[in-house]
Amino acid sequence: MRGTVDLIINGSFWLGTAMGAALSIPLLNDSLFPVDVGWRLAFGLGAILGFAILLVRRNVPESPRWMFIHGRAKEAEALVDDIERQVKESAGVDELKEPKKAIKVREQQTIGFLTIAKTVFGAYPRRTVVGLSLFIGQAFLYNAVFFTYALVLGTFYGVKPAAVGYYIIPFAIGNFLGPLVLGRLFDSVGRKPMIAGTYIVSGVLLIVTAFLFRAGVWSAETQTAAWCVIFFFASAGASSAYLTVSEIFPMETRALAIAFFYAVGTAAGGITGPLLFGKLVASGDAGQVFWGYLLGAVLMIAGGIVQAVIGVEAAQKDLEEVAKPLSAEAAEGAEGAEDAERAAEPRFERSRRPERGRRFGPSEARVSYSPVQQSSSRGPDEDVDEEVDAIVAALREAGPEGLDRRVLGDRVLCRLWGPGRFRHALSVAQQRELVRPATRGRYVARQTVGSGR
Repeated sequence: MRGTVDLIINGSFWLGTAMGAALSIPLLNDSLFPVDVGWRLAFGLGAILGFAILLVRRNVPESPRWMFIHGRAKEAEALVDDIERQVKESAGVDELKEPKKAIKVREQQTIGFLTIAKTVFGAYPRRTVVGLSLFIGQAFLYNAVFFTYALVLGTFYGVKPAAVGYYIIPFAIGNFLGPLVLGRLFDSVGRKPMIAGTYIVSGVLLIVTAFLFRAGVWSAETQTAAWCVIFFFASAGASSAYLTVSEIFPMETRALAIAFFYAVGTAAGGITGPLLFGKLVASGDAGQVFWGYLLGAVLMIAGGIVQAVIGVEAAQKDLEEVAKPLSAEAAEGAEGAEDAERAAEPRFERSRRPERGRRFGPSEARVSYSPVQQSSSRGPDEDVDEEVDAIVAALREAGPEGLDRRVLGDRVLCRLWGPGRFRHALSVAQQRELVRPATRGRYVARQTVGSGR
């Protein structure tokens, strides 16, 4: 569920944008506030929200992975125990499946900046190219188009500054709906096709829009509607750029990876974009702005192509599978060549309960580590027999009446299986002729068909 959750959280940026735009309407109304006061009030709201974030952040725990690597195993176990308790209560189950893989890590209080930098740029050059392509493309598009939005509306469509908020609100809503609607597909369809697809589609739509803009067929309203459609896709892609760079590098480098790629992308696209578009818009020539839009489209399409060719598929995979932790490699080096080979195998088995909360002495460098896993640590078809059996058992228990698809999913707790697993298991059950559709949306087990006739 990482893609779904991450995109929705990143997309919530635009809820704040919509609210800010709505507040700007009364604050920039010179009949309510003096011209030199209203914009300062709107600007000052950011400081209040920033202070509120400091308070909220104090109540967000660190990642169990981070705690464990930094020698805080007891806190990590307590946090994971609480997560498991909540999952059991919400799912109505007594036990959770034990993960099947394990790695060994070396506890390290700190990891040097040079070690992290050498890992990001030396060990993963192709992934670095992917991250830069995605961030430069989305940074240029957003900073060029969105930050000059008011200028375009005023210069080419005669929209007054105080009324710009009315146009930003639907634009912001479209940007939020993209990650909200498409986010699930980044987990079920996969990162590579969805990231590449959203980047390329938004770039192609921007090219079409640019030609129509130069032809003078848009009004302020239709131009805004076109932006809403383009950024419905672009917003999902841009949000996934942050997700990507946090997944494809070792976990110890995740914060630095996000910071670095955001900084470089903003420097390349965020500085040049507004400067370039500001001059193009100031010219008052739609033909010059047209070339700026084409440049933004080309950068987005290029980012999508890079992702399609050399991107990393991280959907429904453990972070440790996508990029081995630096601390795991350190443990392997201490173990020796033979042990290193075993440690590199894709095993992932959680420490047994008697080990929980046990304090590790300073000489015990190698420790078992495994965050809570349900479906993502298991192979894509590893559990299909078990899932099919659960479906068949639920339908047999229901008798000849069968069950509605949604009720059947709830009965077998399919929400714990992972994205797309229930649909796949139901399809396999039908292929094996264990289950058949009865009426529309209802299914019965084959063994109960005869008794129902």
